[in-house]
Amino acid sequence: MGQERSEPALPATRNRRRLWILALAMAAIFPLDLLLPRTFPLLPYYFVVVVLSASFATPRQMAPLIAEAYVLAIASGTFRGFFPSIDFVIRLLGLSGVALMAVRLSAQRCQTLAKLHRSEETLRLTLDNATVGIALANADGRLTRVNPALCQIFGRDADTLQNHNWKELTHPDDIKLELPLFEELVTNRRSSYRLRKRFVRGDGTAAWIDLSVSCVRRSEGDVDFFIGEVIDINKQVEAEQAQARSEEQMRLSIEAARVGVAICSPGTGQFLMLSPPLCSLLGQDEAALKSKGLLNALRIVDPTAAAEQEPEAAAAQETDPMAQVAAVVAGERSLCQMRLRLTRPDRSVIWGDLQVSNLRDSEGRVQQVMVELIDISEIVAKTDYLQAAAAAGVVGIWDWDVPRNIVHWDPVMFRIYGRNPSHFSNTYEAWVDAIHPQDKAATETAIRSALRAESVYAARFRVVWPDGSVHHLQAVSHTSFDGRGRPLRMLGVNYEVTELVQAQERLSAERQRLRTTLDSLLDPHFMLGPVRDADGQITDFRILRANPAAAAYNQMPLDRFAGATIMEFWPGHVTSGLFDLFLKVLASGQPLLLDDFVLYHDIKAQSRHFDIRAVKVDGDLSITWRDVSEKAHAIEQLAASEQQFRLLAENSTDVVVHLAADDTVRWVSPSLQTVLGWQPAAWIGHPIGELVEAFGDRPCRQQANQGKLSQCLVRRDQLRSRDGNPHWIESHWSPFLNAAGEPDGQVCTFRMIDLEVSAERELERRAATDSLTALLNREEVFSQIQRLTAQQQRRGQELAVLFCDLDHFKTVNDTYGHNAGDAVLQAMAARVRSCLRSSDLAARIGGDELLVVLPGVQGIDDAISIAEKLRRLASAPVPLIDGEVSITISVGVALARANESLDALIARADTAMYDAKQNGRDQVVAITAKA
Repeated sequence: MGQERSEPALPATRNRRRLWILALAMAAIFPLDLLLPRTFPLLPYYFVVVVLSASFATPRQMAPLIAEAYVLAIASGTFRGFFPSIDFVIRLLGLSGVALMAVRLSAQRCQTLAKLHRSEETLRLTLDNATVGIALANADGRLTRVNPALCQIFGRDADTLQNHNWKELTHPDDIKLELPLFEELVTNRRSSYRLRKRFVRGDGTAAWIDLSVSCVRRSEGDVDFFIGEVIDINKQVEAEQAQARSEEQMRLSIEAARVGVAICSPGTGQFLMLSPPLCSLLGQDEAALKSKGLLNALRIVDPTAAAEQEPEAAAAQETDPMAQVAAVVAGERSLCQMRLRLTRPDRSVIWGDLQVSNLRDSEGRVQQVMVELIDISEIVAKTDYLQAAAAAGVVGIWDWDVPRNIVHWDPVMFRIYGRNPSHFSNTYEAWVDAIHPQDKAATETAIRSALRAESVYAARFRVVWPDGSVHHLQAVSHTSFDGRGRPLRMLGVNYEVTELVQAQERLSAERQRLRTTLDSLLDPHFMLGPVRDADGQITDFRILRANPAAAAYNQMPLDRFAGATIMEFWPGHVTSGLFDLFLKVLASGQPLLLDDFVLYHDIKAQSRHFDIRAVKVDGDLSITWRDVSEKAHAIEQLAASEQQFRLLAENSTDVVVHLAADDTVRWVSPSLQTVLGWQPAAWIGHPIGELVEAFGDRPCRQQANQGKLSQCLVRRDQLRSRDGNPHWIESHWSPFLNAAGEPDGQVCTFRMIDLEVSAERELERRAATDSLTALLNREEVFSQIQRLTAQQQRRGQELAVLFCDLDHFKTVNDTYGHNAGDAVLQAMAARVRSCLRSSDLAARIGGDELLVVLPGVQGIDDAISIAEKLRRLASAPVPLIDGEVSITISVGVALARANESLDALIARADTAMYDAKQNGRDQVVAITAKA
């Protein structure tokens, strides 16, 4: 994937070649040793060769060289007469210690290389399997390592990405946004940063990402390399931009509305947006209305308005209109509609149609309240006249204000339409909704023609009453237009003509009933008459009549059937035995009922499956049949599909659960016993909540039941197996659609992911802790300090920082080795943890530097007391493999100041620690708040 890997170990052949060279060099020393004077001893040089081999060879590979050194040393001592003297043996034993030290160094080097290889492999696996994009960059910002997820996000391969700097991949408009953060990170003024920005994909398009950047520094503080984490948020940003555009479009639509429209906040009723017509209707400017809110703005309702309404309307409407509006604002009702007389601040009076409704989100929560107010003062004035004109007759009068879409009916109109005045919304749509569905298209065409001045609207149509009864009405109207030819209003009358229409329909219905019934059948139908021979025996059947479906099925004109016989078209009736069954129907009078009857169809030239019905009618036969060949084939396919599904479900390692709409288990795959120890029969018929209490959550399942899931929903949950042990699972939820394509429960599949969850948590722990001491690492403790500092300041409590440094730690490493130094650090970390509270923090921020954070201390004395306890614990000897070592620590103490930066706080504690060093070490020095 274009990623860097650690250098492999030197090949074995190269090691062997070096060992041979050293062996030959040692052998060359031997004759030189014999030739030189006895005062010039070469005995140590044999073991110098052994020490040199420790830099590349393993202890096993060094064994031959060590053996050769001993052999040559003893041979040299024997030749010169030194062996077996005590002085020679002592010198040889001393050189043996050198050889053992070389072997130990070789072993330590091999262990270090092995740890380095495992660390590199762990990093590689982590990068390759991460779900987010991760990249490593050098100090110049050029990418040196990327993972597959990053390549997918950027739309480029790894080799291409590693040839680019971060600036080259960033959108030009966003470079200036990130550059100051990058410079602060480089200059050590911050440890990391996070921002949202655009980048350039491989195809040249721009997309959005959520970028987190941190760095690893060298001991001198310079940046070694950068670590970047990338999350693709392009769809999220697009959704946010779409929402902003939608809100802007709503604002523009409200401002351009011709009627009074407003958007209010739920609960309070405060105006968020108002249209200019609404301000004009209420007689107040926008600022005044926003300061009052909806409920106060509408308290101009004339108290006499309800008394002047008609008795039926007043009875249907609640007496307190403001109570209805308040109920909608509070979310107790979804909608209220009413007609009100409003008195404006200038004492002028208007009539208005008011509608207040709730706008809810997908989960049913009220997001906004919408208000619509229409001025109907002119309509009300004219309606009074129209009602008086129609009071004495059965003619209903209606008036339609076309531009405002306001329809007014007189009482007679409500009577002939069978409608309740309180349930009529006074709109054209409510008027048309009462028309019979079959007459809507023709009626609306006539209305549009009248609005274009092409004709006079005088239609006859049907209306459907709420009780289901159908009534016929006749309309006559007149349309008014403005100077530009635009329709202003339609004024007309309706009267009922139901009895007249019904009488006309009865006359024609009787004539066509039989023919229409037969011709409208979807199944083919024949009326057959028997054909007899001279002896009166039935030898054939003649087709007396056929319906269009029979002609279409047999692919022949309808007139070809008249007078034709069964034997002429379908001689297969005889061989199949169907002809004899027809004769039996005529003889017995019993109907023939045949399902899935296989018959060779002579015209189609193939065998087909039929459902056949034959009935005797006055000596003739009425035959109806239906071709069910596709149905039979579908049943065969369904059986095969069910068999395949059964084999798949029974052999699947995942558990499949089919839930009904009420969460009852309908079916579960046999793998349930393998995964959880349950028998499938123990789950079927029981609610899933009774069986597994932590299985998913109700809202997710309701979403699936209602068909709101457009794709599979994946989630993680914990559940318990039959033996009571908890397990992590990954479940996939999707709606189950029945044969009609409607939601009917849901299907859930799940599998165990205990190992994956454990691995993820272990990676999180490693990212936040120091691998040697198990204390927090530098980045994690600095992040925690910032969080704790803000909390302590809000609570009025103190926060102390102890900066600890081990005294003469380098001497321990130089004297006892780095393994001893690591053991000392681990012992000091354990002692630090032992004297801290659960709320305190301890971290390793450098080689031998430890940092302790004490939130909620009472003051500097409290922090010094804890620091002294830590210092005394640290002075106890640390046991090692080869003995023990004593070491002390110097501690600097500082209390956090209000509005103090993290760097300043750490710097003050560091200064106090250096004062302790300068004053003789092994002591605690505190910097007070005034220092």
